[in-house]
Amino acid sequence: MVCFGGEKWNVDLLIPKAGASVSFEHSKEVYEWCWDNKLPIISGEATRNWLYLGKPLPTREALSDTVASRVAYDTQAKSACNGY
Repeated sequence: MVCFGGEKWNVDLLIPKAGASVSFEHSKEVYEWCWDNKLPIISGEATRNWLYLGKPLPTREALSDTVASRVAYDTQAKSACNGY
């Protein structure tokens, strides 16, 4: 999952096997679904590297700290929404 934007943010679900990104505009429901399913939040930098440079996405294991708690998840989402 990737989040980007300020006041009006989007949630993107990345599908690495298909090389696809599906965007949901300002959807709190999708964000909550991602949390409920423990989908890690990927940084803006890692997403850009995957989309434009063909680099692999970080593994779920490498991102396990982003789903360790709701506070960690929301903090990472805020950082990702701001492009970091």
